[in-house]
Amino acid sequence: MTKLFGTNGIRDIVNEGLTPNFIADIVSGIATIFKGTIVVGTDARLSSTAIKNIVMGTLAMNGIDVIDLGYAPTPAIQLYVKNHSEINGGIIITASHNPPEFNGIKCLSSDGSEIDKNLEDKIEEVYFNKQYLRRAWNDIGNISKTEAALPEYIDNVIVHLPYRKKIKTLKVVIDGANSVGSLTSPFIVEKMGHIPITINGNLQGTFPSRHPEPVKENLQFLIDSVKALNADVGIAHDGDADRCVFIDNKGNFIPGEYSLAIIAKDIVSRNGKGLVVTPISTSSIVEKTIKEYNGVVKYTKVGAPPVISAMKESNAVFGGEENGGLIFPFHLYARDGGMSLAYMLSILESSEISLNDLFSSMPKLGFVKKKVYCPGDKKMEVMKNIESTLEDAQYEKIDGIKIHHGNSWVLIRPSGTESIIRIYAEAETEEKAQNIAEGYINKINEIIKM
Repeated sequence: MTKLFGTNGIRDIVNEGLTPNFIADIVSGIATIFKGTIVVGTDARLSSTAIKNIVMGTLAMNGIDVIDLGYAPTPAIQLYVKNHSEINGGIIITASHNPPEFNGIKCLSSDGSEIDKNLEDKIEEVYFNKQYLRRAWNDIGNISKTEAALPEYIDNVIVHLPYRKKIKTLKVVIDGANSVGSLTSPFIVEKMGHIPITINGNLQGTFPSRHPEPVKENLQFLIDSVKALNADVGIAHDGDADRCVFIDNKGNFIPGEYSLAIIAKDIVSRNGKGLVVTPISTSSIVEKTIKEYNGVVKYTKVGAPPVISAMKESNAVFGGEENGGLIFPFHLYARDGGMSLAYMLSILESSEISLNDLFSSMPKLGFVKKKVYCPGDKKMEVMKNIESTLEDAQYEKIDGIKIHHGNSWVLIRPSGTESIIRIYAEAETEEKAQNIAEGYINKINEIIKM
């Protein structure tokens, strides 16, 4: 059976794969499995409001009571579900970091976390068999609206920060990607007593200022702004603000694995020990950083759901991905860009050292992330071909194929949401990591042409 749900929900191009008929049918499947009350919220994409209206109408027609949260960061929607016991789940209309022509549907359980694969499979089974549970005309659900999600979220982030004596006020440049992070992050910074300066802060669903994925090549305006304004920190969100990446006070992009390691070190050291969960794609810098504080790393498949599942099972103190998606279990079992921003500021505000000082003091490894176009029907062929050539090489298959070469490694993994294969490589230097990655990119391209 064809899989509809990828690594983080369903995503596709609007009016190609993500058509009105498909949306109504898959949401009918969701309504057949779920009961009671469901919240619906969106990012700021051009298509989000139209899709939201189809989703809410379909849910109501299938007997579900709906609460419209409007535009909101994904973690704010998740927190609202978690904090209100009368809510049975949620649907978020977002395609996260994907280009503006994409949108998607992400489903939430009653605790605010993304639904697990078993529930996704049940929804898909209902969808493919068209076994929808239809309601009578007088059993239609109600649709209501609330504006409480954003202030609740901002307050919850602040209250869950560890107490520290604040010794300095920070100037923070916030790049909201013309989306929903701009509705909360500046107010979090201000409530912490710091100075927020917002760029790309107006909601524009075509993402005219930059691509919504917060990677270095998309953030030059933020880097320039931090330097020009002599700011202490720059932060950038993705389209739904569940991720946050940092620019230090000298304008250096901080790779996601380093911000993950900085915060992991703080949490583990404050706790005296602790388990940190992260995907197999994450740099070993995290493991190296927390080891001296009795910290241990557990690796999972790529994506927030497997990380969160492992965190719950193992009572982890922290978790996250190398892309800037960090998970704070004392606050919310979800990636949270606003909490990531606030926690990093709480570290910096209580010390004389700068973000550049923190970054410079950490051991450096060469770590690169690449992607290569690969049609969906070729992905399995590529992976089988690569595995067949490994022979006696040391490798593991937690997710994709991770091949170890002494002190270096490479992970080759088909994307769950796009027609690409992702390549992650780590070595003693960036040049060595680049060479390893390029070698496998060439090999993948050769296989595709076969």
